[in-house]
Amino acid sequence: MATQGFNHWVCIGCGYIYEGATPPDECPVCKAPKRTFYPRQFMPSAPPIKPAKEHREKPAPQKGIKHWVCLGCGYIYEGDNVPEECPVCGAPKDAFKPRQYFK
Repeated sequence: MATQGFNHWVCIGCGYIYEGATPPDECPVCKAPKRTFYPRQFMPSAPPIKPAKEHREKPAPQKGIKHWVCLGCGYIYEGDNVPEECPVCGAPKDAFKPRQYFK
């Protein structure tokens, strides 16, 4: 997963993608703790890293609606089950993790 001497980490709280050798102690966008970061899974069609502003515009938590975060691109999918592949980067079903919410 290394790219240009660093790794990419995906926050499953908000989909933010962090660049660095280790995940940050806290997500700069949603303030989730370090344990919510997973290594990014690189996919051939994954979009480049986006600015943090985009990640603030992800769907807000709603009662009764499940959200899943793609570890390939940070896309957040709404639904009871994950899709067969990510509609953004083509990552397989197993690249999705349940979204976690933090206050």
